[in-house]
Amino acid sequence: MLDFLEAIDRGLYDRYLTVERNIRAASNSFYDAYLDLLEHFVKHSLPASLVPAQPLTCGALLRRAEVRAYFLETVGVDEHTYEKMQDYTLKVNAHKHKGEKTVGLETVVNYMAVFHGAAVAYAAFSGIATEDFCADYYKELFESFEKENTALKKEVIERLERAEERARRDREEILSALGTVMPSHTDEQKKEGGREQFFSFKHFVSGASQEYLWFGTRALFEKNRKAAFWITVVSVIMMLAATVMTTVSVGYYTTYTLFENIWLLLSACIMKYVYKAKRQYPIFEYWENCIGRLAFDNDGVLRPRGCKKKYKWFRILAYICFVINAIYVFMENGSYVVFAAVLELLSLLLCILAFRKTTDLFLMYDTIRLRGKVNGNGEVRSLILTLMDNKLYHEQDYMEKLPFMK
Repeated sequence: MLDFLEAIDRGLYDRYLTVERNIRAASNSFYDAYLDLLEHFVKHSLPASLVPAQPLTCGALLRRAEVRAYFLETVGVDEHTYEKMQDYTLKVNAHKHKGEKTVGLETVVNYMAVFHGAAVAYAAFSGIATEDFCADYYKELFESFEKENTALKKEVIERLERAEERARRDREEILSALGTVMPSHTDEQKKEGGREQFFSFKHFVSGASQEYLWFGTRALFEKNRKAAFWITVVSVIMMLAATVMTTVSVGYYTTYTLFENIWLLLSACIMKYVYKAKRQYPIFEYWENCIGRLAFDNDGVLRPRGCKKKYKWFRILAYICFVINAIYVFMENGSYVVFAAVLELLSLLLCILAFRKTTDLFLMYDTIRLRGKVNGNGEVRSLILTLMDNKLYHEQDYMEKLPFMK
């Protein structure tokens, strides 16, 4: 499969064979091998003019505007495939950090379908003959390890069944003696149905694109965004003024002022996030442009997990330093000590207000749109997941109830 990769680059084909070996072994090393394959493909495909002097990761390269334009407009990779390349790069890194022990068949097929789409587009661009994608090939490859160990598995299953049968008989004898009624078959079916539904949703998420939505009207979003942006701008200007006046008043640059200025730089980053904020964010873009810390849950949904550590701890240190600097400056002798102390306290108040406004803005990204194929049958479905109450809706029903979210 994918023998045409050898005509593109021998090193690329060797990496693909490594991916196949990991699929055959049903190994979680598939994630590492896949990321290595995708990164080599991206770097090999780019012309020298688009390769940065400083080495970048695969994800960082795919996020560059000029790289995106090259693949979509010049090579002919379709937009969905390109977005899934970015999405899977992010998910592979998350799997590696979480230490996933296994890899599933549906994951293998979805990931390889995306790589095949990109590789075929580049091969066509380069005038190289290609072959169609075959999901059954990877299914057989994935199941070959199990087939080779059928006899051993069969023996283990038979032993487990015998042990389970003995345990069932013992349990029935005990319950019969106690006069206890076993749960009905209907209840077991309901439990099994719930478990089946859970796994179906997890598989759907693994192949779906995720997008954060801001809960509210467009006018309300713009009002909140502008309020957060301008109060952050004023707080940055006030911190600069406080730095100058405090340094002039005491005659030197204090350590407390250093921590204030670290928060000033982080506030400038927050100001950029707020300025670039959109009502709808692709998951990988939201990851890079928010103050919150995000992590995948058991279903593969990227959920907020509090504030990023650098914004949490440097903010607390800066607040303390504003107070200490104000007291320290006020105790000095000079013409501007009172003015400098007032600026320090005003900076503190503005920083608290600015961070509160920014937090309120980003807390409203509590809705996720999931769009992907259902159970591999080709039907594309779009669902809405609300993070506050953890409920799932069909997008059409959700938008009919809340039309302002369109």
